[in-house]
Amino acid sequence: MTADEALAEEGEVSIQLANGTTRPGHIVGRDHTTDTALLRFDASDIAPVKLSTQAPVLGSLSIVAAAERGVPTAALGMISLAGGRWRSLRGGEIDSRIELDVRLRHHHQGGLR
Repeated sequence: MTADEALAEEGEVSIQLANGTTRPGHIVGRDHTTDTALLRFDASDIAPVKLSTQAPVLGSLSIVAAAERGVPTAALGMISLAGGRWRSLRGGEIDSRIELDVRLRHHHQGGLR
């Protein structure tokens, strides 16, 4: 899963794993209203991460990793809203609405602004 805005409209994607290797993948779903996209790649030799089924607690620390115009960026923030089920503007159903107090800084002419 990734941010929809970080992807081109169509085509192949390259997925970089934690160990630095990359794998070819493709987009299997996206929702512009929630800025989410689902990617698929061959992961037959990778052990899956165990995900929690519960929303994070208000005040929990979070790490956001994203890309803006192809430039990787990351920020540390805190869960500022942890609510119940939510429906996107286009009718997509979200299990839990979570908002972060994170504002990513944008790269501008070689520096952060």
